[in-house]
Amino acid sequence: MITQSEILLGFSGISLKQMDAVSFMSRVDSKYLFPANMLGTVLSGLTGDYKVLEINSQREFRYSTIYFDTPDYKFYNQHQTGKMERDKVRLRTYETNSLTYLEVKHKTNKGRTVKSRIRSNNTSPLDDDRSKLFLQEKIEGAPELLHPVITSLFTRITLINNNLSERVTVDFNIAYTGSDGAKIELPNIAVAEIKRDKVSGGSVFHTVLKNNGIRQTGFSKYCLGAAILNGVSRKNNVKPILLKLKKIDNESIQHEVAIHHN
Repeated sequence: MITQSEILLGFSGISLKQMDAVSFMSRVDSKYLFPANMLGTVLSGLTGDYKVLEINSQREFRYSTIYFDTPDYKFYNQHQTGKMERDKVRLRTYETNSLTYLEVKHKTNKGRTVKSRIRSNNTSPLDDDRSKLFLQEKIEGAPELLHPVITSLFTRITLINNNLSERVTVDFNIAYTGSDGAKIELPNIAVAEIKRDKVSGGSVFHTVLKNNGIRQTGFSKYCLGAAILNGVSRKNNVKPILLKLKKIDNESIQHEVAIHHN
């Protein structure tokens, strides 16, 4: 059975510098949640239409993200109550090159995601005057109220459409650590996201997902982790995603059993 890494070798590589053309710091996002054991099938249908990000001969990269929120979970509640204008604040480390960025993702009432970021050398950016100024400019309220809520770890594959019209990220091996040190791993799911400058048809990635019965799913990885680990309110809004995760887990167990018996 061909492995996921072997399938990735079938893609042409693209460098970080070449990928700058599709950074899409202001973009339209579409998110998909599906079983991780379908990832090989999905990738095998894309080799002729996408390039894969390659750094130092690697094509799968580990990321670490610390999410920040206020004591009353302002950003979490903005998302859970369906607020059109909302923010996320996170500290993201690219473990391949150890680069860390303080990032603010702002969702506009037009459905666009606008990402702003600055380099950071500090795991506690709220002690950094430059970071405080950045946050004051990008979010409403007092940055000094922010505190780390959860840490997310995942492996990412980044694909670039051959005509540079879209960027696709696929995250798997997802795990969370809560503010109290509690941990949870979600090995059976993959999260894909299509990022484009504007809504348009013709995405081969979307077509491949659709042909495999995978539909768009609106949710937040931050909200999912916070709901599971930190016991925050409005869990009912996350319940459909939690039920989907349970279904994927059950199907993954059945899949493993079937492989073992064969």
